[in-house]
Amino acid sequence: MKHASTSESDVFFRIRVDKISPVPAYAQITEGMKNLLQPGSIPAGTPLPPERVLCERLGVSRMTLRQACEALEREGLIESHRGRGTFVAPRRMTKKQQEMRSFTEEIRSRGQKPSSRLIVFRNVKQSPEDSEFFGLPETESFYEIERLRLADDVPIALECIHIPEYLCPGLDRFNLVSHSIYQILEENYGLVLAHCSEEISAVAPTKKHKRLLQANGAVLVVNRRTYTNKETPVELATTAYRGDLYRAVVHSIRKTGEAY
Repeated sequence: MKHASTSESDVFFRIRVDKISPVPAYAQITEGMKNLLQPGSIPAGTPLPPERVLCERLGVSRMTLRQACEALEREGLIESHRGRGTFVAPRRMTKKQQEMRSFTEEIRSRGQKPSSRLIVFRNVKQSPEDSEFFGLPETESFYEIERLRLADDVPIALECIHIPEYLCPGLDRFNLVSHSIYQILEENYGLVLAHCSEEISAVAPTKKHKRLLQANGAVLVVNRRTYTNKETPVELATTAYRGDLYRAVVHSIRKTGEAY
């Protein structure tokens, strides 16, 4: 992990706590920290000042500071390492329910530069999973596309996609390194991608994950099934994300009248 200079850590001393404000001190610190950290201008790995020093400069108790730090850690903005201290966390790609974006669209929306490395592009026979999802004759051919996805040249995800060839014949003529597959399907084949279902699970990294993603911790695997506006199955995808750079946020709604 990168160690920052003293000047980089000093930025946290800009936070001010108004003792006469009705807003609790820990909430003021949390908001002040978020304003510093969310723009992404403070490098990942920058250490926060020691707890004792920060408490003295802010004029708060250790309990108050810890409340703020716990809230920031829950949001993935900082991370604590026992015996080493607290550091600015790497920016994580966040997937929210009800947002259907390609990787390229997601990364660009975060102000980062998406890129890809094509690992596999080939025609394959359908797998049992393909047969179950697409419901096509056994003779139908599929594209299998495997790409390493990067944000600002940092490996984020390893994806493997199956798409029926009949939906997009000649897909191999497009540059899948620098272009979004969703964009190609919509603009060149007239497909309207409407919705998808995703299942997310955490797994231990494989040798391939470690080699290509540089993943040492848990990997989040997203299994996605994508449909057109006519409910035509169009994509069966498995994407493995680095757990330290990706998180999923799910918003759930409690329906009234079903409590008991």
